[in-house]
Order: sequence, then C-alpha cells, then structure tokens
Amino acid sequence: MEGYLPIVVAQDERAGLGYEQTAFGWSPGMGPVSLAIDSRSDEGTILATVDPPVRTPPEAIALRLRHPRGDSIRSVRVDGRPSTEFTADTVTLRGLTARAAIEVRYRP
Repeated sequence: MEGYLPIVVAQDERAGLGYEQTAFGWSPGMGPVSLAIDSRSDEGTILATVDPPVRTPPEAIALRLRHPRGDSIRSVRVDGRPSTEFTADTVTLRGLTARAAIEVRYRP
C-alpha cells in the first residue's frame, strides 16, 4: 500500500505473560521509525508509543496488534483522544508528525 507504513507486533503466546517490546527501524525514503509496546493483554489492554518517520511522513501507519486470545479491539485512544480508525486487530494512525501514545482496549 503506497503511503502506508505497516508495523506488525504480536504478543508472546504464553498466556498471561505481559511484556514490553520495542522496535526500531528505517523506512526507505521516510527515515527512522520506532515503536514501543507494553502488552497488558491479560487486562484487556495494549499500550503503544510510535515515533513516526519525519523526513517524509507516511500518509498513515497501520499498527496491527493481535490479542493472543484472538479478542477484537473494542476502543482506541490516541494521545488521550478517542479514535474510530481501527478494525478487529489494526489501528490506523493518520498524519502523525510526532510521537503518539496509543491505548488499545479489547473485548473478550
């Protein structure tokens, strides 16, 4: 998908074990990008921090956060504000030009 920067993270399959995962990368033509995940899936929440590429920002970032039990996303907040840009396992972040804090809540 042109203009989209896909980021895919899945939690360890060991039930009940939350952990943090951080990814750093370089997106060709866009610049550096980083992602930090704090998985609290046993509480029905995953927290993420995204530092988007700023040299040539993508139109959108697709952040796929699959819950280990297969639960669907119920709600999303980006920098404390509700967002409706999500599907069962993917959050779409549009127009990011600076660090964003994302809170994802799941339904059982």
